[in-house]
Amino acid sequence: MLNHSTNNRKAQDLAHSQKVWMQGVLWVFLIVSLLGVLLRYQFVSDPLPFDYQNLLHAHSHLAMMGWAYQLVAGALVFLTLWPVAQKKPVYKHLFVANMIAVAGMVPAFIYQGYGAWSIGFCTIHLITVYVFAWHYLKDMRSAVSGSSAQLIRWSIYWLLISTIGVWAIGPVSVLLGKAHPLYHMSIQFFLHFQFNGWFTYAALGLLVHQLLSEGCEVSDWKLPVRILNLSIALTYFLSILQQVDSVLFIQLNAFGSLLQLVAVLVILLPFFNSFQPERKISWIHVLLVVGVSCLVLKVLLQAVASLPFIGGDAFALRDNIVAFIHLTMLGGVTLTVVAILLKNQLLPSNILSQWGWQVFLTGFVAMEMMLFGHQLFIQYVDGGIYYPLLLGFTTLLPTGIFLLVTDASTSVRFQMNMITIKNKQL
Repeated sequence: MLNHSTNNRKAQDLAHSQKVWMQGVLWVFLIVSLLGVLLRYQFVSDPLPFDYQNLLHAHSHLAMMGWAYQLVAGALVFLTLWPVAQKKPVYKHLFVANMIAVAGMVPAFIYQGYGAWSIGFCTIHLITVYVFAWHYLKDMRSAVSGSSAQLIRWSIYWLLISTIGVWAIGPVSVLLGKAHPLYHMSIQFFLHFQFNGWFTYAALGLLVHQLLSEGCEVSDWKLPVRILNLSIALTYFLSILQQVDSVLFIQLNAFGSLLQLVAVLVILLPFFNSFQPERKISWIHVLLVVGVSCLVLKVLLQAVASLPFIGGDAFALRDNIVAFIHLTMLGGVTLTVVAILLKNQLLPSNILSQWGWQVFLTGFVAMEMMLFGHQLFIQYVDGGIYYPLLLGFTTLLPTGIFLLVTDASTSVRFQMNMITIKNKQL
């Protein structure tokens, strides 16, 4: 009787931890989307009483360090590490510490841009990253193995490697100045290995983990991951071509882009093979398919951009860059990871949640089409309504997320009892 009571208490504590974590990241996601609307609004109205660049810093930092980081970290802990992690309160403490950091950096960036307060809160985030990486890498040895482990382990490695660029920014700006190419290369180093390393690897690793839990056959391959690692290193040269014009860098990036495309397609082959045309597709699976499609489109566009007669023009257009970042983070990472969380009942999946994700998906797809088709829209439709229409589609994102936050806060079905989730110790 005592053991039964103890188990019930542990299950309730676990459900509460998961609910708080996921509710927290959804609230952060809502704030990120509202900041995005404010950024769009400044293109169609008189300037707001906020510096645009400072607002952009607040939006981008909260998106990466708040929403995306906490979403992926939570998915890794709850899906791959349980029940090992439930015995360690360090993950809960790290979540709270990082939430405090992102809550502080938003007003700090809006008020002062890069200054003492904003840099201080970013430093707190980096400390939580290092502590999380240390504990996760240690705990996953006994909890995760096989194909998914290779991708997940390397996602953590790339997360750590990317921070080298952050630490280099300060010394470079002081010694060489912000106009020096090395300053911009340091920023691109961080962003490149965050987007293409940490977030992309984690999404792929969680997808493979999910496929294994569903009984799909996945080869225990090492070569595709090694090829992908090489490609990530080589494609960094695309990020610095604007700073260093080199034929060798162009060639290395082209080779890396091709390797990346091949490696990702091989890794995703079990997902493609699991598709059953005669099977009814749920709305959650639609989200997953769109997310995986965005990952494929991401590496395909990188390969196309490596072509000499396209690459320069592609990265000269700001809207294309913004669209590519959103394609990676909102499409490839967010939709893939969210769909996996929904499949495992770590996010509510009732009718209100379905409406929320459908509204969000509609806004995301429309926004991406407009951003990528910016030049065609202005030339063949009406350039005068481009930004108002883009703002309208952008507002669909916080509208959908608001429904998700409401659902997560009120739904009695949102219990997230991990006892019912099969942890197969992959």
